[in-house]
Amino acid sequence: MCESLNIVRALTEQLTGAPDLKTFETFRTPGYTEHRVTNGTMKSHTIHTADEVAICKTYIKKGNTMENHQHPGSVELIIVISGEIKVVTATSIHNLKPEQYVKLDKGINHYVHAVRDACCMAITIPRDDGFPE
Repeated sequence: MCESLNIVRALTEQLTGAPDLKTFETFRTPGYTEHRVTNGTMKSHTIHTADEVAICKTYIKKGNTMENHQHPGSVELIIVISGEIKVVTATSIHNLKPEQYVKLDKGINHYVHAVRDACCMAITIPRDDGFPE
């Protein structure tokens, strides 16, 4: 059993990290960004952007998933305004409805799945490179 764990540990250390948000970008214009998700796009509008913090309002349709990614240099807060999403990390699953939120520390791999059509506020501290400007 110990040998198997050592093999898994050694292989895990060789895995590359999840991509950052820019990897999924399909369209960008000042104040607006679209990201590729399963079955379509996720749309984000800038509310505020500065080096120290970025806030955007994001829309994702039911059944769509923003694939596994990370924000290597930023903490992210996701607050649900309407609808329902599931935020999944390696160690947790957060089922979020309106007025609920999750805080993700820097570099945490995660994906977001829309259980219902959803509108969320996403905040990164400091501003993440993939966020709308």
